[in-house]
Amino acid sequence: MWLRDFLPRDKALQNTRILLFGYRSDLKDNSSRDSIQEYSRRFLIQLQHCRSEIQEKRRPIIFICHCFGGLVVKKALTDAALAKTSEPDQAIFKSCAALLLFGVPHRGMDNGNLLHLVRNQNNSQLLRDLAISAPLLKDIHQSFARVFENISDCHVVSFYEALDSKATEEVQNGTWKRIGPFLISVTMESATYAIPNEEFHNQISLDSDHSNMVKYDHSSDSGFIIVLTKLKECVHKLQNESSNDKFPHNQPHFMVPYPENENFIGDSHVASWFEAHQKKWIEAGKRQHRGHLRLALCGLGGIGKTQDVLSFIYKYENQRPVFWIHAGSVTQFEADCRKLGSLAEIPGHDDTKQNIGCIVKQWLESPQSGNWILVIDNADNMLDFYPEPKSIESKTSDTFSIAHDGIAKFIPKGSKGTIIVTTRDREVALNLANQNIIIKPGLDPEQAAELFHQHYPNVERTSDNTAASQRLLQEIEYLPLAIVQVAAYLDLNRSVTTSKYLEMYKSTKESQKRLLSKPHHNIWRDENVNAETILTTFSISFRQLHQQSKLADSFLRFMACIDRKAIPRDLLFKIRLDGVEDEFLISEALDKLVNFSILQHAKVDFECGKGYEIHSLVHLAMQTYLESGEMDTALNKASIILANTLPSAEYENWAEWRVCLPHAMALLANLKEDSEASADLCMKAGYHLYDLARYSETLKLCERARKLYAVLFGEENAKTLEAMYLMGYTFQSRGLLKEAQELEEKVLEVRRRTLGEEHRDTLRSMQSLAGTYAELGGRLKDVQELEEKVVEVRRRTLGEEHPDTLWGMRNLAVTYKELGGRLKEAQELEEKVLEVRRRILGEEHPDTLSSMENLADTYEELGGRLKDVQELEEKVLEVRRRTLGEEHPHTLSGMEYLAITYKKLGGRLLEAQELEEKALEVRRRTLGEEHPDTLSSMHNLAITYARLGGRLKEVQKLIEKVVEVRRRTLGEEHPDTLRGMQFLAITYKQLGGRLKEVQELVENVLEVKRRTLGEDHRDTADAMYHLALTLYDVERTEEGISLMEKAACSYVRIYGSDNLSAKCAERLAKR
Repeated sequence: MWLRDFLPRDKALQNTRILLFGYRSDLKDNSSRDSIQEYSRRFLIQLQHCRSEIQEKRRPIIFICHCFGGLVVKKALTDAALAKTSEPDQAIFKSCAALLLFGVPHRGMDNGNLLHLVRNQNNSQLLRDLAISAPLLKDIHQSFARVFENISDCHVVSFYEALDSKATEEVQNGTWKRIGPFLISVTMESATYAIPNEEFHNQISLDSDHSNMVKYDHSSDSGFIIVLTKLKECVHKLQNESSNDKFPHNQPHFMVPYPENENFIGDSHVASWFEAHQKKWIEAGKRQHRGHLRLALCGLGGIGKTQDVLSFIYKYENQRPVFWIHAGSVTQFEADCRKLGSLAEIPGHDDTKQNIGCIVKQWLESPQSGNWILVIDNADNMLDFYPEPKSIESKTSDTFSIAHDGIAKFIPKGSKGTIIVTTRDREVALNLANQNIIIKPGLDPEQAAELFHQHYPNVERTSDNTAASQRLLQEIEYLPLAIVQVAAYLDLNRSVTTSKYLEMYKSTKESQKRLLSKPHHNIWRDENVNAETILTTFSISFRQLHQQSKLADSFLRFMACIDRKAIPRDLLFKIRLDGVEDEFLISEALDKLVNFSILQHAKVDFECGKGYEIHSLVHLAMQTYLESGEMDTALNKASIILANTLPSAEYENWAEWRVCLPHAMALLANLKEDSEASADLCMKAGYHLYDLARYSETLKLCERARKLYAVLFGEENAKTLEAMYLMGYTFQSRGLLKEAQELEEKVLEVRRRTLGEEHRDTLRSMQSLAGTYAELGGRLKDVQELEEKVVEVRRRTLGEEHPDTLWGMRNLAVTYKELGGRLKEAQELEEKVLEVRRRILGEEHPDTLSSMENLADTYEELGGRLKDVQELEEKVLEVRRRTLGEEHPHTLSGMEYLAITYKKLGGRLLEAQELEEKALEVRRRTLGEEHPDTLSSMHNLAITYARLGGRLKEVQKLIEKVVEVRRRTLGEEHPDTLRGMQFLAITYKQLGGRLKEVQELVENVLEVKRRTLGEDHRDTADAMYHLALTLYDVERTEEGISLMEKAACSYVRIYGSDNLSAKCAERLAKR
């Protein structure tokens, strides 16, 4: 007989109802397609039908299951636990008092001999799902283990077979019998794996095989007696619990102030943490409910910590008592403790003379409270939890309060319960939850877009709107509270499109503050702070920070003035804020900002060490938090700090400047009124910007500093003159030579008069003015005179190897080359400069590279050393590409020098073309079409095109543009204009048919060069050479020969008789 047939006869069970659930268990010729899911759902519906009355719903249930039936019940109970909206399902789950399981294959069973029975049948998948370690069984087990913690008083007994069963084999004509070899259908390990940490005394062997373990010959059968004994234990236990009112008939307490957010985006990180740890506990054979557990969810204000916990509570833990307490202040904590006391009817909760914190804590630690979850939300203020020690007089030991002793003292401990803390302060999280901390990440772009459209469902999903939405979400860095606030604004103001909002938001800082100051009411936020905006949300943290650490507050004010990205840690230590030099105190203050989620560690290390970054909205909130007067004070203080802290712009400091320049520029942009410190900062930043070839920004900062210096100190003050000096130098680099000359002459005149002829600054002005004269052309003697004076004084006063002396020697060498005939002296000077710079500065210093480039140019002009030239120029370009970047002006110059050398070497014209096209593209884009450097690139590329052949029309177009602009901007007699005219004449000649224009051009060039440079200058010799060739072409041979002879003599005097140009001219003069 079956077990079910004996049970009604036992007197101990006479007050029980015995219900049966049946399903087709035959395998052969079974056409059912049902899975475990369908069986479990059907089982729950039939059970609900038998428990329709209120009293029936409260009756405890003992489930007795054999084999597959046990899996059906586990799946059904799991589904019932998670069916939040189905009260009948919930009632069944809560009523589960005991499970008696017979040979249930929790880990699977040996089904190999059965699969051939169901081959090609609808139920074959069902049998495959019962295989050992089948994925479905693992899923059922893990899901059941998780929900089982909510019915931890449930009594579980697992029976397993002691005897083997015979395998089935086909006899004939499709008939199957158990005549095969013996095997264990469900092993002990599989049958006793119902729940984590099964009790050993409830794992019982029955002297039977798998099929007969629930069948008995008579009521005195030993197997039946064992089963009945265990069943009676369960019944007696339930009777005792019922009499003591311990069985959970009533709904557990659920004190949660917010409704479920069914639109919560993404997965709950709290839920994921519990799922991961549940798996570990199961593997370790432990039960979660046997200990006290704490977890802290930490992160930025508005990032969604409360919503994350809500999602977890509503999805997984609504079967346990849940209490939610706001801890944003001591007052809120105390008020919610009183609500909890009233809900749970804790004795003494309504006595205002008693400490409600103590009462609630003691009750939660007592057995009467059950296995609860306590959420402590907004635990943001460290001082509310751990106040600074008070004086002995302020409170006696027997009359303490929550405010005096701190909230932390009233958080329950004991041996049970789960506490989940949400906080912005990682220090609070560490103190309350030890290392059980989750740092709440932000949303990814897809999740942010989903949240935006949930709260702004009426937006038209056009490609333009989608693109604007993506850019807007990127601007607010995917912060959930900001997304909800922006979406609510757009939904309320339908005339404002997403694109228009984005345009307004990006226009000014004031627009950002105004738009993000619009309050939005939210049913999922604390009613006390419900009308907060994203900006005022952060101000809570700022106020708490001010209370807890004055130094951290000072850092916050300093960082409100600078850029929010890539804040170097070294800078924050270097500035000695508030006079604090103790590195331990500085680290402590910065860690406080990190713990508050105001600062975040940068994702990558900087060139000069580690650093921080600030969320854009947090940075905006920092600036909003400081009143206008406070912000002005902070800006002035920060400008003094940076002006005194940031180094000079020498190459050795470039690494520091690379990370500090954005902060100096941000500070200068935020300043409303300038001071001497801000002007000093303008000059320091201006010099570095000049080195970066950011000339427009350099000029703006210099003019800003000059105006202020002039007002403060006068037009002839040293600081005013230095600003003018840098402006003139920058004008020269931009090709604005007349403006440069005007400023530099004025500065030199004042410095000569006020400082003397040999003062360092006077010499610098001489050198700068000499460079401008050289660029203007026609005053090379003045240039030579100035530079020789500079070098002579510096050699005498500073020494041969001083950096200033070396610069003077370098510039003088360039002038000697321009004058012609003094190439050996130029070479000697440049080799000396390069040797010293290599030895003192190193191979890759910008000044060393400049010397290498200059010497290469000299070698090239001397002729015969092209391999040396190539080696030097390739080295220069490689280093500049690596250290300055592909588009730096110095890198582009290096490309063009190397391209010229490739052309002279022959056979590398295509490489030259590639370098020059790159240089021209960058200069056109960054400097404009008419910048002198852009024109130089066009000229060089035109020469390359001409040598490649077949592109004369492109050559003509380029060089005509060059000549037209140079004539207009530099004048007819500027050396660069003349070089362009000479090459244009060559181009016309190659095109044919324009000999008259060719002759006019080259005659004009020669006339100017003879007048401005003299007969023995190399450029004059080149002009004679080209005019002689033109005279040959127009059949004025005698004049051509005479002129070619003069050119040859000039080349010999300049370069020597072995020079290639000299030899070529001599040969052509003999035609």
